[in-house]
Amino acid sequence: MVPDPENTGFILAADFINNTSQSLFLTGKAGSGKTTFLRFIKEYTSKNTVVVAPTGVAAINAGGVTIHSFFQLPPGNFLIESSEQQLPANFFNRNTLFKTLRISREKRELIEELELLIIDEISMVRCDLLDAVDTVLKSVRKKHDQPFGGVQLLFIGDLFQLPPVINEREWRILSNTYEGPYFFHSQVIKHKFPLYIELKKIYRQKEEVFIGLLNRVRNNNISEEDIQLLNSRYRSILNQHEQENYILLTTHNYKADQVNNTRLHALQGKIYEFPAEVQGEFGDHNAPADRILRLKQGAQVMFIKNDSGEERKYYNGKLGVIKSIADGKITVSFPEEGRDLILQQETWRNIRYNYDKEKDRIDEEALGTYKQYPIRLAWAVTIHKSQGLTFDKVIIDAGESFAPGQVYVALSRCTTLEGIILYSKIRDSNILNDLRIHAFANAESSLEELQQQLKSEKNQYWSMRLIDTFDFKKILEAIADFRSSLAGKKLPDEQAAISLCSTLTANAGLQQEIAMKFKNQLHKILIEAMKNSNNEPLKDRTAKAIIYFCDACLKELLQPIEQYLLSLKGKPKVRKHTKDVKNLSDSILKVMRRMQQAKFGEVAFVSSSNQLQSQSERISIAAKQIGMKAEKGSSIRESLKMFLDEKSIEEIARTRNLTIGTIESHLVSCIKTGELNLFRFLKANRIDAIMDLVQNGKELSLYSIKLKLPSDYSFNEIRAVLNHIEWMEKNKL
Repeated sequence: MVPDPENTGFILAADFINNTSQSLFLTGKAGSGKTTFLRFIKEYTSKNTVVVAPTGVAAINAGGVTIHSFFQLPPGNFLIESSEQQLPANFFNRNTLFKTLRISREKRELIEELELLIIDEISMVRCDLLDAVDTVLKSVRKKHDQPFGGVQLLFIGDLFQLPPVINEREWRILSNTYEGPYFFHSQVIKHKFPLYIELKKIYRQKEEVFIGLLNRVRNNNISEEDIQLLNSRYRSILNQHEQENYILLTTHNYKADQVNNTRLHALQGKIYEFPAEVQGEFGDHNAPADRILRLKQGAQVMFIKNDSGEERKYYNGKLGVIKSIADGKITVSFPEEGRDLILQQETWRNIRYNYDKEKDRIDEEALGTYKQYPIRLAWAVTIHKSQGLTFDKVIIDAGESFAPGQVYVALSRCTTLEGIILYSKIRDSNILNDLRIHAFANAESSLEELQQQLKSEKNQYWSMRLIDTFDFKKILEAIADFRSSLAGKKLPDEQAAISLCSTLTANAGLQQEIAMKFKNQLHKILIEAMKNSNNEPLKDRTAKAIIYFCDACLKELLQPIEQYLLSLKGKPKVRKHTKDVKNLSDSILKVMRRMQQAKFGEVAFVSSSNQLQSQSERISIAAKQIGMKAEKGSSIRESLKMFLDEKSIEEIARTRNLTIGTIESHLVSCIKTGELNLFRFLKANRIDAIMDLVQNGKELSLYSIKLKLPSDYSFNEIRAVLNHIEWMEKNKL
């Protein structure tokens, strides 16, 4: 993805995120590219990043998780200042939060390594929720003097759209602490405001007159002429032909459902049902598309996802008509474009974040997937659910019940003024945007000020990042944790373990002293390099320091650990202890790896070391020799290797002391990845028998197929064929 070179705000914001530690509020009018920016940062930033959002559906669409699930926050409202005696029902404070908070060691490690936290749909995030996030980050990261515990925040959203939800009772209590409900009213934001950058270029609307009108609606600057222009789109009565290819925006779910169901049943023909395919964990409340999609030929539908293919044949909010449903295929027509599209299912992922210690990065793990056609009935949709979507033709039916921000959301869904029809006239009183948002928006700096700030903050960021690289504090903490883990353990040679700890503490302590002296030198070298625009002395001195410290870590820390691991070989009941030793070595390797990857902007200092990789592998081998569990998937690889070496399944099972069913399962999984040819696993006649049933009844379950086959066919044989089909479809063979 290449950013639009004319979108200065986009490029500037990306520079701030990637090259400074400055937190940022990225906003922009509807269609300005906020979602594109989020995807760009996720794909291209080198920082350890997590994406969160206030609701399940928003999190799924942003490719992240909910705020509550990531930080394990209880439901309710957070009181930043209160005693337990004063807590009303459905409220929690710092004390009650930490009494119930159970953050695992893995989650703590993940949060400690977090560099960038992206919060999407920030307009819906309340002030008290953001203060709860700040409280957890400060506590886990043990950095109570820094906002968000030193994590960089990227807030994305448009505050002029729909506001956070808060009821009267809750606000009566929270108003004693907060001036307003928005995220910028939180205590943590008051302490340090994020930079305010607005994406100015509009990609959704192309008409200058309409863009100007929307800006004035958004900013409460609307004139009598603007009201007249809007109400020129008012129509009191529309026949059904005039409503074709339009979508109705209304205020309540029941109204939208009523319109969609009525229009669907009014069509001639059969209703077809398409159930979603859900695998793993995917709760109903997070469902991004209908669990059961009900369609008829002629139904008006809306795409609810951007096309993930290269041709981008549809986008989120594009309208179409069901042309035909036959042979398990759905064809969508776009009448105004004169083209058809055979619909393919899309897959949404429910993820969680894990920290990979060995690779020193935060990874996504799919907990579940949700597969469904990316459409829903679209004669009507609520204004709330239309947020973020784009339509060519809309009918707006809001009556007298416009909430603050709803006029702007409804109008800005459309690409042109001519594409809008109003069922009810708009009055001055309908356009009520919160003045507190305008006050916050005044914090926006000029482009020149931002560029000047970026230059100084870039140098500061890369300087601090480089200086912090030379720190043995994490290693000393890891050694102390390892020493604590020895308490109460019955080890074959407890004295040897204690002696190892003493040696490592002394050696790491000495290196910390040397590192502190070097950091003072480095600070002066950096000042000179920036002052004289000459990086050569910096490159020379830093490269020598990296080589020295990595060599010291290798000889004085990792080699004693390797020797200790080898001394445990053959000793009983040391598996858990060995894992603790391996974790300690991983902590040391991580510090070394970061030294080798150190940069100052674009300036790198050393190439990656084969010696470091070699030492890492030697420690892993030593640990495995003591009896640690084999790497995940290695058992499957061993079965596959033996099978490809012409061993029978029965021979493999006997040699490996496993059941025949287990070996078959290993091989079946390899068919799914394409590592094993189906015809090598099954005879052609058995493949044909299963294929006939699968191709003639695509909706058949595994059990249904088994019932239709002779009794000597196994579930693993059926799975093998299904896996082969899946692999073929995935690779378009």
